[in-house]
Amino acid sequence: MGVPIVTWLGNGIASRAGGAILSAIGLPDWIASDDDQYVGIALRSAPERLSRLRHDLPGMIEQRCSPSAYTRAVETAYRTMWQGYVGSSQN
Repeated sequence: MGVPIVTWLGNGIASRAGGAILSAIGLPDWIASDDDQYVGIALRSAPERLSRLRHDLPGMIEQRCSPSAYTRAVETAYRTMWQGYVGSSQN
């Protein structure tokens, strides 16, 4: 593990996967949608910020992407879908 990579969100699978991963771990501010934004993200990645991120990243991934976190998210999604289904069938 190092630090997240600035991702330019395009139409390809690699950029979409990079964007999904960064969003999942709570770093959507590392996703760029154009040239200027990409450069801006890279320039604000000062050594101190990168050092802190290197330290914090494993915990961020564990907290947001562990099997238990994934399971909770899926359970919540199922519950929400079920409640929506039940609510719409009563109308």
